[in-house]
Amino acid sequence: MKFTAIFFLLNLAFVPTVTAEEIQNLQQRASISYEQMTQAQREANVLAKVAADAEQHQQRIEQRLIRAQQEATEARKKSAAANLILKQATLRWQQSSDALSNAWENLKDR
Repeated sequence: MKFTAIFFLLNLAFVPTVTAEEIQNLQQRASISYEQMTQAQREANVLAKVAADAEQHQQRIEQRLIRAQQEATEARKKSAAANLILKQATLRWQQSSDALSNAWENLKDR
């Protein structure tokens, strides 16, 4: 029991005493740290919303790009089909023109 009492008294002797000014400084630092934490939390929330908005904007642009690529592919197919029709029509016109020219030549030769 004596040993416990001596140990307790030694601990009290070596425990630094905290003054009211030190407590006030600690409270002030804790308050400043809390304000910094809440400010950082608000900024993080705002930036998270900005990031989410940017991601949604990116998704909309990507969807528009996909639609534009599909439209371009469809337009190329239609253009190729129209060029084929043009070649066929041109060939028919040339054949008809040649036939007409031959007919006129045959009429002249008679």
